[in-house]
Amino acid sequence: MCDRGKPDPEPYLRGAKALGLEAHQCEVWVVPEEARALMIGIVVEDAPAGIRSGVAAGCRVLAVCTSHQRSALEGLGAEWIVTDLSRQVQSRPIPSYLLTA
Repeated sequence: MCDRGKPDPEPYLRGAKALGLEAHQCEVWVVPEEARALMIGIVVEDAPAGIRSGVAAGCRVLAVCTSHQRSALEGLGAEWIVTDLSRQVQSRPIPSYLLTA
């Protein structure tokens, strides 16, 4: 439980700590053939307050335009802004340890 909610960074700082990560250690990997994200300590948000919270925590933030228009999410500090997650492609190779079942 958090004492302060979004846009305060506390929810993401606590989440990173629970994962044993520092907020700046966030990464995202997307598997294009399955169009689903494998996430390691990344903030995925569709609301301005959530984006501000993740950025304030020092996390890498993926903003998704599913509940707000892109213009409402731009300039809030997200590293990536996407329309939705249905057609994302990987920008870097996925580490083999993430692909092992």
